Parts: sequence; structure tokens; C-alpha cells
Amino acid sequence: MGADNDVTGAADSNGREDGARWAGQEEAAKPPALGEDRAAWLPEGMTTPSEDERAAGAQARAELQARSLDMWVETKWWGFQVHMNKLTADLIGDLEEWASKIIGAAIPGIGQLVARVMKLHGQAIKAANSAGPDGVKCSSPWFAPPG
Repeated sequence: MGADNDVTGAADSNGREDGARWAGQEEAAKPPALGEDRAAWLPEGMTTPSEDERAAGAQARAELQARSLDMWVETKWWGFQVHMNKLTADLIGDLEEWASKIIGAAIPGIGQLVARVMKLHGQAIKAANSAGPDGVKCSSPWFAPPG
């Protein structure tokens, strides 16, 4: 790896060529632009978000951003990640309504459940947030079968 830790397209000392970073070396995820779709993958049988769900999520995110807060969701083949900037992670216990809409815009049907679980785990999220400068990424495998 070079001094700038850019591993994209280059093998690291362990021979990895996929551009992945090892734990502790991952750069902070860059938030998508408002309206940019990061819900690229959903399990077979799970419905895609409706236009109303996407609009509600975009509106909730815009309201958070107006307060210097931010939250976004990325879906992966193995599960999903909810990203929060530092201030958002500190306030997660008070943001369930917004979180529910933002998560529901990417993962229909479980946004409210995931937001409630995040609220219940608020102290752990705050503790993780205090350990670094970039906020928190909560990751989960797909925990419910589709349908």
C-alpha cells in the first residue's frame, strides 16, 4: 500500500486485489448526494421502495441535513448498513421517526423495526461514536426471510 492507503486496483501485502480495506483501515463512507440511490440490492422477494417511501426518506434526510445531521442506508448482498455522522449517532435515541423513513426508503417494510432497534441500542451506538471522528456505521445481515 502507498502512503495514501489507496488500495483500489493494487494488491496489499497480503495479496488482496479487490480494493478492500482491512478492519481499522476503512475510510469513512462518503454520504450519497440527496436522492442518490444506495439501495442497489434487496433479497429476492423483497419489494423495492415505492415512490412515496423514497420521497418520505429524501424529505426526512433533508430535514436532518438542515440541522447538520445525516443518515443514509446502503444495501449489500449480505445485508445492509445504516451510516450516521457523528452528531446523528449521538442523537439516535431522539431520531426514530426520521430514521424510520430514511431506512424505509431503502428497505421497505422494516424501516420502523430497524429504527426502533437502533433507538434501543442508542447507548452502544453513542459509545462506538465516541471512539472515532467519523460517526457510526451499523451493519446487519438480512435478518428476516423475504415474503
